Amino acid sequence: MELVKGVNLHFLQSKKFKTNKIKVRFSSPLDENTVAARVLAACMMETANQKYPTSQLFREKLASLYGVELSTSVSKRGRVHYVNLNISFVRDDFLSKKNVLTDEVLDIIETIFFSPLVVEDHFDSDTFDVEKKNTISDLESEIEEPYYYAHGQLNQLFFEDETIGMSRLGKVDLVRQETAQSSLEQFHQMLQLDNIDFFFTHYILPFPVNTTCTVLARILKSLPILQFLIYSVSSFTTSSKSVMSLLPDTCHIPVIPGFEDNLAL
Repeated sequence: MELVKGVNLHFLQSKKFKTNKIKVRFSSPLDENTVAARVLAACMMETANQKYPTSQLFREKLASLYGVELSTSVSKRGRVHYVNLNISFVRDDFLSKKNVLTDEVLDIIETIFFSPLVVEDHFDSDTFDVEKKNTISDLESEIEEPYYYAHGQLNQLFFEDETIGMSRLGKVDLVRQETAQSSLEQFHQMLQLDNIDFFFTHYILPFPVNTTCTVLARILKSLPILQFLIYSVSSFTTSSKSVMSLLPDTCHIPVIPGFEDNLAL
């Protein structure tokens, strides 16, 4: 379901699992000049924020919610670069209180997006430097690992465009050039310009759609630059079928508005 242009909502039902999963996917054309900043922004998203300014406080909050698992990941397919926020938490069926965790998790998502760990016009320098060092270590370890090194070199030979052949994390020299300020600017660009998909998987209807859409509307309203048209909650709840997307997990390549080289599904 398209909430507004560039923002999509997908519900994927399943009775096989004891957990619910929420994935928020940011998609953008692959660009050598922005990959490193996007990777570092993803690292900052999962580490801390203004409400939970240290990694320990953030993880303690997640642990208090029956062990919510939160992580970010980056990947690429063809000329598209993805940044994913992944959250997994226990289903309400196994809790004494119903429709509680989803609200809490959506509040955390809102905090991550709109209350990042910022000092003036840049990410917190100490935390950013740690994440930057870890990212460089990950890239260097890929070079030292024969399998990943061979795969990277094969990509460079196979693709005429060097950008397509580079690692999903970028390059070491590009990561070293990034600053706390440039990464924050790219983070804002992701919120304003990326194609964004919200995936709610393993949910079983009836589902607290009213609450979910209200929180999503609050998130979207926090993006004034996009001038989103917020749909009324009633438009999402007239029919249970209206909130279902049958798009399978294997077909999640988005169509990016204005991008001529979209990959075919």
